[in-house]
Amino acid sequence: IVDKNIIGIKDYLMQDRSDILILQEVARPSWINYGRDLVDVLDGVFSDKFMAFNADIVSRGIPRPFRIEVGNATVSGYDPSGYDLAALPLEPYFELGLFRKNYRMHVLHLRGEERWTIINIHLSAFDPEDIDVRRQQIDEVFRYASTEYARGRRVIVGGDWNLILSDAAYPHTTPDEHSFWVRTFPKDALPSGWQIAADLQIPTVRLAHRPYVETVNRTISIDGFIVSPNVEVRSVIATDLGFKWSDHNPVTASFRPR
Repeated sequence: IVDKNIIGIKDYLMQDRSDILILQEVARPSWINYGRDLVDVLDGVFSDKFMAFNADIVSRGIPRPFRIEVGNATVSGYDPSGYDLAALPLEPYFELGLFRKNYRMHVLHLRGEERWTIINIHLSAFDPEDIDVRRQQIDEVFRYASTEYARGRRVIVGGDWNLILSDAAYPHTTPDEHSFWVRTFPKDALPSGWQIAADLQIPTVRLAHRPYVETVNRTISIDGFIVSPNVEVRSVIATDLGFKWSDHNPVTASFRPR
C-alpha cells in the first residue's frame, strides 16, 4: 500500500508543471514508512531543479532505519538567491517522551527584480486550545513575512496551516469527537491588505479516523496560501484526487506582481 501511494504521488508530481512546489511530511526511510526514502524519490523526479529538504522531526540519537526524519521540501525551477530556516514556537511537550517537532518556516528567496519570497509551512495540529501554539505560530509567521514585505519583497506563505482557510462546508457523517483538532483560521491575525488564497469548492484534507468514504469522512480546506498586498492571486485550485494516495489533495495557485 505504501508503494502504491508513493507511485501515485510520484506520477502526479512528474506531470505537474508548477514553477515552484512546496511539500510537507516528506520523510527519510524509517519504520513509520516501511523504509521508503521519499527524499530520494523527489531527487529522482526533480534532478534538474533546485530542491531543499530539511527535517522538522528528528529522533536524535537513534540510528537508521529506526531514526525518524520528517520535514518539508521545496522545489524550484528558478535559481534561488538563498534558502533559509526560521524558527516557530514549539509545543511544550515531547511526543512519546522522545521527540517534538521543531516547527520552522522554510524560506526560499528568488533572484530578480520581482523579489519573491516563498515560505513553506506546516503548522501544529494537535495543540491544546489553552496553549494554542497555532496562534503563536501564525503571529510569528506574519511577523517574519511582514518584515520581508517591508523590505520590498513579494511574499507567498503556503502549505498546511492545519486551520480551516475557507468557509465552504462539505457533507459528512463523522462524529464530532474526531474533529477535536479542527479550528478555523483567526481572521484577526491577518495583517491589513494580506489575502487568503484557498479553493472554495474542493476540500484539501479528510479526517483519517477511518478509511475514506466520500460524504462519510469529514473534509475541510486547510491547505492554501496567504500573500502580501503587492501580490495578485490569479487563480487557486485544489485538485480532487479523491484522497487516493494521501489524506490531502494538492493545491495549485498562480500569482503575479501587483
